[in-house]
Amino acid sequence: MPTDLVRSAGSRSALSDPILYLLLFSVLAAPAALGAVDAWVWSTQALLAGIALATWAAHVALGHPPTVALRRLAVPASLFTAALAWASLQASGWSPAAWHHPLWPMAAETLGTTGIGAVSLAPTDTSDAILRLCGYAAVFYLAVNLCRDRRRARLVLAAVAVMVTLYAAYGIAAHLSGAERILWMAKTSYHGDLTATFVNRNTFGAFAGLGFLCLVGLLCDGLGRTARGVSATIERRRLMAEFMAGRGALLLGAMFVVGTAILLTHSRAVLACTLAGSIVLLLALGLSGALSLRRTLAAVAAGAALLGVAFLAGDGTGTGDRLLQVGDHAETRMEIYRRTADAIADSPWLGTGLGTFAHGFRLYRSQAVAAPFTEAHDTYLETVMELGLPAGLALILAVASLPALCVLGLIRRRRGLAFPAVGLAASTLVGLHAIVDYSIQNPAVAALYALIMGAACAQCWSSRVDTGR
Repeated sequence: MPTDLVRSAGSRSALSDPILYLLLFSVLAAPAALGAVDAWVWSTQALLAGIALATWAAHVALGHPPTVALRRLAVPASLFTAALAWASLQASGWSPAAWHHPLWPMAAETLGTTGIGAVSLAPTDTSDAILRLCGYAAVFYLAVNLCRDRRRARLVLAAVAVMVTLYAAYGIAAHLSGAERILWMAKTSYHGDLTATFVNRNTFGAFAGLGFLCLVGLLCDGLGRTARGVSATIERRRLMAEFMAGRGALLLGAMFVVGTAILLTHSRAVLACTLAGSIVLLLALGLSGALSLRRTLAAVAAGAALLGVAFLAGDGTGTGDRLLQVGDHAETRMEIYRRTADAIADSPWLGTGLGTFAHGFRLYRSQAVAAPFTEAHDTYLETVMELGLPAGLALILAVASLPALCVLGLIRRRRGLAFPAVGLAASTLVGLHAIVDYSIQNPAVAALYALIMGAACAQCWSSRVDTGR
């Protein structure tokens, strides 16, 4: 039996689908509880992902080889492990006393004790951040192994698209009702903005943007599969018209709902990043040959028209007003960036401890920053401040290597190109948004991104390649 058929048969083993369903539930149900920001939600999400991973590990131990060997992910795995190892040392207190944060000696003197201290300013927060990262890594690794089967990869994108559309539909209904509530709770912020089940409009916008990209990817994948192998132009057009009248219409309707929800968040950055991701997705398919240049331009035009209709139908004036407020909070943001850079300069190699920005920034906050910011609104700066330059760059590069893998997939594959294109687009969205906000630090957004990237990266190798070796 050919090697690829043996691998494919293994990937369809009895436990694979239940593990995937548990994984999907852990990622897609958590956002219903305020965007998974509470510790009990994201820790439960991490626990379920851990159970799924342990089940998969037992499955492999019983003689079913992994469909993607770790060596295939050597670069991101090595960089991620190095960053996590340093974060663990930061929290452990086993480091030399000279490495400990300067506040620890002061605390020891005040308490009249010795032998306490760590690199991390708040070891418990660092441990929590490590647990969250491990949960995201489990989601990604499971998705990579389970989605080598294209049917499952398509199922993941479809599940994400359906659930994000439902969250968006709820958000629109709640927003139009004027109740200013999240589920049964009164809003404490972002009045007049759509947040759905999230507290923050920007994090929900990024969450919805990822779902929007999945919808675009499914639409392109469906059109490509419908026309594949049909040489007659008239017949190809007929089949594509049938698709657009059926499943295509459903996808367009869902795109309209999700696009309207994004507009009603009134988030300028999310809107711009979602548009950038959509353009990258379409261009990736056009340049890779999955779509003709004419179809690519037509799809861009159709998307722009759909966005325009959604803008007019969805009270777009709030977003339009904000688009004109370019200087809104700009000076405060710049001051935060400057102060964060000062913190990095004071401890460039050791950092303040993963997950400790809120504590560390208090020492650098100036009078120009009135509110006690708990995030830097720039994930790259915040990561380097917390982990130090070496480990911070390692973590950033670990994530950045995933869209690089998607680019390789677009170059070397001939079928299923929509999946790596969605991965590249999703990375564009979160990568750009991380420059000006912290949506990727939200557990619901981070887990969803890990799931999408796992499915996308799984389809970056040809089905003829035995990735289990």
